[in-house]
Amino acid sequence: MKLIQLSLALWLLVHRGAARVVPGDGTSDGERYKSKGEEAKLLNRKHSARSTDELSQLTVGQGYNTFLGKGRKHDAVKLRGSKTQRDLPEALTNDTMAHLMFNFTEPTANLTGLNLTEYFVPVDPDSAIDRALAKLDEAEEDDEAGQQVTARIKRDSGSTCLVETKLNTIETNDFNSYLRAMGIDASTAVSGYGQEASVSGSYLDKAEMTRNTLTYLTIVSIDQQVQLPGDYVFNLENYNNETFAPSHGNRWIRGFSEGGKMIIRLSFTSTSSITKNELNASVKTALTYLGVSGSLSASVKNSIDEVQKNSNMEVSVFYQGAVGNAMNGGSGDKIEGTSAESALREVKSKVDAFLAMACEHKYKYKPLLDRYEHLADFPLEQNVISYHQAESIAQIVLEELIRCSEMRTALKRMKYIDSNTKQAIDFDYVDVTHHAREWTKSIARDPTDAKQKARQLLAVLNEKFVNKYLHLFEPKDYISGITVKYGRDRTDVNVHEVNGRGDDLNKDFGGDYSYFVATTTRDPERACTHFSFTKATYNLNDEYPDTWSTDISKGDGRKWFRHLTCYRLQGYDKITKVALLRSENGYEDYIGKYENGFLNGGGTTNINEDRGSSADALYLIWAY
Repeated sequence: MKLIQLSLALWLLVHRGAARVVPGDGTSDGERYKSKGEEAKLLNRKHSARSTDELSQLTVGQGYNTFLGKGRKHDAVKLRGSKTQRDLPEALTNDTMAHLMFNFTEPTANLTGLNLTEYFVPVDPDSAIDRALAKLDEAEEDDEAGQQVTARIKRDSGSTCLVETKLNTIETNDFNSYLRAMGIDASTAVSGYGQEASVSGSYLDKAEMTRNTLTYLTIVSIDQQVQLPGDYVFNLENYNNETFAPSHGNRWIRGFSEGGKMIIRLSFTSTSSITKNELNASVKTALTYLGVSGSLSASVKNSIDEVQKNSNMEVSVFYQGAVGNAMNGGSGDKIEGTSAESALREVKSKVDAFLAMACEHKYKYKPLLDRYEHLADFPLEQNVISYHQAESIAQIVLEELIRCSEMRTALKRMKYIDSNTKQAIDFDYVDVTHHAREWTKSIARDPTDAKQKARQLLAVLNEKFVNKYLHLFEPKDYISGITVKYGRDRTDVNVHEVNGRGDDLNKDFGGDYSYFVATTTRDPERACTHFSFTKATYNLNDEYPDTWSTDISKGDGRKWFRHLTCYRLQGYDKITKVALLRSENGYEDYIGKYENGFLNGGGTTNINEDRGSSADALYLIWAY
């Protein structure tokens, strides 16, 4: 992972009151959000008070499961001399945090430029898990590095607050490094998949990492200095060695980080013959603009122009913590439809405004965790679960779950897929996400079998979803109707007798040469679900031109007009091929044989009814 370290020294001076104006807006972000100071405090209290179950309110001394990202037993740890949470000093008694999660947002499935049948090819469970485990011992590449400044920032009232501010701009080379830079735990994301998320917006866009796209993350975090007491002891009165893992988790909550995090994803897709390395060089220089004050330098301006000329730029903004709700209602912002320079100016304006409010960011946005083994009185014989290997395996599970989501979204966009199939896709998607969430619960209880259970889960995702629907990316031609062609010219004739016994519908009966011509569509709403044969004493085609064929028996000298009717019924299978069958024994035996290619299909009644003998019987048959 490559890191651009940006200078904040001048920035913190600027942020003592100044704010940059967004182009085209007369109000600065700083002014806009400054008025929200009191609202922010109320918002934080509201989130702290919200409780949907006994574990939704995180408290100091509570057990915590890092694999699920959820609190466990309260009072797992206590301050020396206290008995319960109620005995803690008032400052700690009130130090609680709601289990704050954002509404889950599905990946956008921006699959432009991808070969979908290749992108969605089923993963091999064994090789995927082996790849994940091979990365297990690789050194982290400065995920938490960056320009870090601890400074006293002056409030308007004259008092100061001590905050730690980080700003990193990181190039992410794959989805794994992207999630790591975002600070996303794969297992936590899987455990809440489809229901809740720890970061706002559609941050799980895996396809972005697959396209020939450069992706950078600018991560701005503000942490208020938190004073934590150090004399905690393990609460033996709340302990049972047989239920320790499910009741206590693998960590305990020492306190809470106050502040917030803003994450800006910048994606650059080349639109010219420029190489990826050349584009990357321009992007790196252009992004240094985010870390300076004042006007653009000539070199940076030139790089921004090169980025504008040679790429499409997409910008998304995400938040972690309750601060996201105050800043923009808790969902990700998109900056689009603007030039690269304007987009970067707006990004810088958002970052400036975020930092300018450093003293106001008192939202609790993540628990500060500690190990049980560090505590006095913790039983030496008690084993604490390690999720080290399981977390790496969860990365693969998350990636495959995201691909299922992207596949579902892509298929539902396809107009040629009928509504019933789309509904089945939805049901199966709900089913596989449920399987994945249940996997995290199982591994949280016992991670020793994570590899085998992940292998089984990936096989389920393949069987119940990926393999089941992959073929739908190849558009299917449906039969939309049948017309009758007259004369000796057979150029367009495409409905043939299966045994080569003649395609002429008036064979042996005189009249005009007549043949069936099938029309096709890729719109399932226009597809035929079955045909019926009708004979009448007048030409029904004059009244039903869309669904009735023209007269099959034209010129045979008999009183009957013969027609086919195409029915298009909702909720029924769509016909994909048709043929003629001449048989004195009906058509059922023929379509009942797999090798004939019409298994489970259908057929009309005898088209030659009331003319000729049983040996002249003729049927239209079809397959779905």
